[in-house]
Amino acid sequence: MFRASEQRVDTTLYKHIHRLAPAHTLTLDLESKTPLLKQYWHLDADTEIKFDTRQEYYDALLHHFETAVKCRLRTAYPIGVELSGGMDSSGITGVASHILKKKAVV
Repeated sequence: MFRASEQRVDTTLYKHIHRLAPAHTLTLDLESKTPLLKQYWHLDADTEIKFDTRQEYYDALLHHFETAVKCRLRTAYPIGVELSGGMDSSGITGVASHILKKKAVV
């Protein structure tokens, strides 16, 4: 039994149903009927990126943000967006619109 002070990331409201931990996959090996839990990403909190100017930080963030949005725009169908009104969904929509407009011109 777990105490209230112990935090578990795999709990749900349902008996015998667990949540996957962040950055993990769960695969079932059909031959052995064994579930395989694998961590596919780990946050490296020790590595620090140093740039010379504030503009270089902005440029690097924009580059990674655009790359993350672009790799999620792979579709042969029209794209629709539901906005929460927060900065993240608005930012993603703006960058996606910019990327798609550039594609349409090419």
